[in-house]
This record gives sequence, C-alpha cells and structure tokens, in this order.
Amino acid sequence: MLPTGDAAWYSCRRPEMKMIFIFNIASAAPGIDADVPDVTDDPDEIVVTGTRTPRRLGEAPVAVTVIDRAAIEASGSRDLAALLEQQPGIAVDRGLFGAALRLRGLEPVHTLVLVDGQRVVGRKDGTLDLSRLPVDSIERVEIVEGAASALYGSDALGGVVNIVTRRARSPRPRSAPAARPLRGDAALGLATGGERGGLRFDGGWHGAAPWDATPADPATTGNALEQLDGALRADWRPTPDLTLGARGAWTGTDARGVDLATGGAVLDRRNLTEDALVRGDLAWLPDARSRLTAAVGASVFRDQYVADQRDAAPLDTYQETRETLTQLDAQLDRLAGPHRLTLGLEGDAGLLRSDRLDGGRGQRLTGAVYVQDEVRLAEHPRLVAVPGLRGDLDSWFGGALAPSLGLRLDPVRTLTLRGSAGSGWRAPSFRELLLSFDNAAAGYRVAGNPDLDPERSLSLTLGAEWTPAPAVSLSLSAHQDRLHDLVQIGTLDEAPGLVTYGYLNVAEARTRGLDLGTSLQPGPAVGLDASLTLLDADDLTADRPLEGRAPVRGTLALRLAAGADGPRLTARSMLVGPRPLYLDAGRVDAPPHALVDLRLEQPVSRGMRLSAGVDNLLGAGDPQLLPVPPRLVYAGLDLATGAPR
Repeated sequence: MLPTGDAAWYSCRRPEMKMIFIFNIASAAPGIDADVPDVTDDPDEIVVTGTRTPRRLGEAPVAVTVIDRAAIEASGSRDLAALLEQQPGIAVDRGLFGAALRLRGLEPVHTLVLVDGQRVVGRKDGTLDLSRLPVDSIERVEIVEGAASALYGSDALGGVVNIVTRRARSPRPRSAPAARPLRGDAALGLATGGERGGLRFDGGWHGAAPWDATPADPATTGNALEQLDGALRADWRPTPDLTLGARGAWTGTDARGVDLATGGAVLDRRNLTEDALVRGDLAWLPDARSRLTAAVGASVFRDQYVADQRDAAPLDTYQETRETLTQLDAQLDRLAGPHRLTLGLEGDAGLLRSDRLDGGRGQRLTGAVYVQDEVRLAEHPRLVAVPGLRGDLDSWFGGALAPSLGLRLDPVRTLTLRGSAGSGWRAPSFRELLLSFDNAAAGYRVAGNPDLDPERSLSLTLGAEWTPAPAVSLSLSAHQDRLHDLVQIGTLDEAPGLVTYGYLNVAEARTRGLDLGTSLQPGPAVGLDASLTLLDADDLTADRPLEGRAPVRGTLALRLAAGADGPRLTARSMLVGPRPLYLDAGRVDAPPHALVDLRLEQPVSRGMRLSAGVDNLLGAGDPQLLPVPPRLVYAGLDLATGAPR
C-alpha cells in the first residue's frame, strides 16, 4: 500500500496511464470506467522492491526491472513462468519439479519470490514452480538482481522477484481457447470502488492436454493440466493519511501424466497442489516526513502426489506435504535532511509436514531487524549512497548478519551509473536438515543433516544506463557472485549392502557475467528491444561449469502497430547457446536453440479485440535436453465493458 502525502518523497500522484487489451471478457461495476488504464508510464512508475520504500522508477537508487500490466497482457502469458522466460538476463528451466527461475546463473533456491512482499512457499527439491502462479491478478512484477539479504534475509542471494497484485481498477480478464495441443484459458475480473477504496476479484480457469515428445513409449513429456484460481483484494482509505488493505488468494492445480519406471513399469501419475494466501496491511503517514507500514500474512501450500502402477501394486505411491508460513513485519521510513532512513522488524514462523522428514515435521522461527540509509551526498552531479545492514536470529542457526552498499551517480541527465556490493545467505531447507528416505532394495538411503550451516555469498555489480534520446536507451551491467558452503549430497557411510548419502556444506561456486540491452521506440507504431547475456558459471569444487547455464543468451522483441485502430504484431525470440548437462553417460552439451513467438491483435470495436498467435513457432524441443511444450496455435477474444464514471 503506497499512500500519498505532502512530502516530495511520498508524492505519488497518479501519472498518465496506458493500456493494451488482450483476450478479455469483462464487466465493470457501476462507477468504474472500463476504459481507464491502470498501468503507469515507466519514468513515473512507483516501485518498492529495491529499497522496500516507494520510489519512482526513474529515481530508484537500486536497479529494478519492471514488467507492467501492459507487457503482461501483450505477452499472452498464462502464468509467471511463461512471462519471465523471455525476459533479458533471466533463465527459466523446465524440469521434473516444474518451471524454475535462475538469476545471474545461480540456483533456483537462491532467488526469493514474494507476493506483495510476502514469501511464496511450496518448493520441491529447491524448485518453486512458477507455472503454478497465474498472472490474472498481477499488476506488475519487480525484479532486483544481486544479493538482497540485507533487506530480505534468507534466500535472496541471487535476487528478489516481487509480484505486485492489482487494486480495484478496471478489470482485464482473458478468455483464450486454443488448440494443438488442446488448451483453454478463461478469466474474469470484477472491480468497484472510488476515491476512498475499492474491491477487486480476479479468477480464472486454465487447462491443457498432455503432450509427448516420444510417442513410441507410453510416457508423456508434458502434463495434462487443469487449474482454478481466485483472488480477492480490498483497499480502504478512511483518512488521507491512513490506508488499509486485505487480500486473499487460492490456486488449485491438477496435473496428470504417465511415467515409465526402471524395468518398464508404467505409472499413472497425479499431482494435486493447493496454494492459499491471506494478508492484511496498513500504511500510515503520521506527519509529512514519516511513513509507517505493517502487515501480517499467512501462506499455505499442500501437495498430494499419487503414482498408480498399471496392473500391479508394488510401485503404488501416495505422498502428502503441507507447508505453512506466517509472516509479520513493520517498517518506519523517515526523512531527515539528505537522509531517507528505513528501520524494519520482521518475524517468520514456518512449519513443514511430510512423511519423508525425520519425525514427520520441521519447524523454524526467525526474527530480524534491518536498517537502511539512502543519503544524497551531492546534487550536481547527483550522488546517492545506500548502505544497509540486516541481522537475523534463526531458531536453527543462531545469528546471521548481511551488509550491503549501493551507489548511484548521475554525471549528466542522460547517464546513470550504479554499483553495489552485498552479502547474501540461505538457510538450509527442512529437506536438507531432516530428510529421511530409505530405499534398501536399491542399496541406499538419504539422510538429512541438522548440523548444516547457512550458504553464503558475496555479490558485486556495476552498471550503466544511457538515454541519449527519448526513444533510445542502452544498458550495460557486469556482475560477479562468489558462493561458499553450498549444500550438496555426499557419501556419509558405505556399510556393506547399504550406502548412506547426506547433505554437506562442501561446495564452492562462482558466477560472473555481462548483460547488454537496448530499447528503441522511434514512434508509436514501432518498438524494438534486444539483449545479450554472457555468463561464466563454475562449480569450483568439481572444477567444471555449472550445469544448465548457457554462456551466451540473447532476446529480441519487435512491436508493430498500424495506428490506434489497426492490427498490432508482436514478435519475440530467445536464442540460447549450448548448455552443459551431466547425465548418467557423462557430460553432454545441449545444442543451441531458438524459441520464437508471434502474436497478432486486431481491434474490432471500442473495447473489443481479436487475438491469435503461435508459441514456439520453430518447434524447438527435445524430450531429454530441452523439455519445452511443442508449437501451439491459439486464438481468443478480449472484451471490456463498463458504465462510465
């Protein structure tokens, strides 16, 4: 919640808006104008993730990548994984446990994912499946790369992805039936409100048939999927200085597939997952130079896995996992001369129940205090420093400190230089601490290690952004991350007939890279974005490249529009170089590949638009080396209606 106040720091007047309709069928409640856009222009967009304080994007001392609502709708993406996988500098890997996010070449477990500042739970073997997070209720996504533990604590070694949900404005749902393979998407958004507050509901259904890259065997490559989701958000501003908010969301996913086990057994698999989130928050401006925020929330994740062996029972399996996280936080921001001071308190209580944990459950309590000072050291040229420090007290590991320092220099109006250094850390998961898995028939068992230490990192970043003309922007960023005490599975005991494996702090790794990007907007009818990422990621312990990281990756997006009422074409491509993979047969270099998506939109009348497109136009994919969905052709309708103000 970002209330407005008299101080320039908090003066967040509503900027000029823009909007693109895609695949929508909507009905606005009386008093809501369906044509009122809800996405801000980039220079004035308010972001919060980089410093945990509301700042205009163009003034933020920490680099923040923003995917706004217009970009979300123009992409046609159903879930967060599809939205992020073609973003510059971001890699999304699809595998056994879903779509995993990598920032700066680090592991998926090293990126913290938030919804309105609240942690998302439900990782499987370190992977948080982004495909289970629908985009229906997302206003924008804010991405901060580099160690951010000084503000956010555990898990933020590689960066933070914060999903900001939509407030009560005009609705933008989608209905997109498609084929090859059979797929359907439908969504509904309803909103009502006024100057003092509002209420918004977003819900959707998403379905897909299974797909198979190897039809010669009974196993499927991609799951049959059915997903239902709903989110309700209420905002109330009883006084100009006080804003209250409440949000609840639920997502249920039913994924079905067929697996082929060792020995030829066929397993019919079903995975039921449920995500629920509730959160209440307030923001209060006691005076023109202070801002107090507080929030309490809870996240719940339930996973049920069923495997049914055809014509037999020895491999039948049922596993259930339940995870809950309760989070309380409070933050005070204060203007004092050239300083913008931030002081925050945070407390988390986590609980995981699973038959595969020693004792069946794991519990963790964490308390933290953090402080940050954004100080303007000079005006001409503008120089801003952002030192920060966070201290965590964990019921498993004791204390942990994470310092950081950021600098921003604007030598001229068109050039921004940034540099940052920070320490990150990650507390080992309950799986790594308490896992108890016995497979004596295969001659091994896996045990957790309650004596593990947290993983730690040191992150360095240098960047430059140059805007020589309003229609041209260039960016360059270099980074290096050094990781210590990484957790890996090692051999604990080799008794005759039974080998015991366990988790140990034994690994060291380093990633370093260079990101180049450009954006050209010569006119309202043409837009071009391009990026190139060079990455060197090494496992220093094993003396080999880290698995799955491509040394070269590029993206290209072209937007063409034939006037305000003419067709709009969006073409997106992602080029990925060879990637090292370590299979049973040894190292294999996956060949380079290209993913190309095309999307065409045609306005029919005021508030109505037809859309059609092709995903994975070139049909890239390999069942083992690149398990991505095959070519998909789709079409849909976007319709928005509503009474005028």
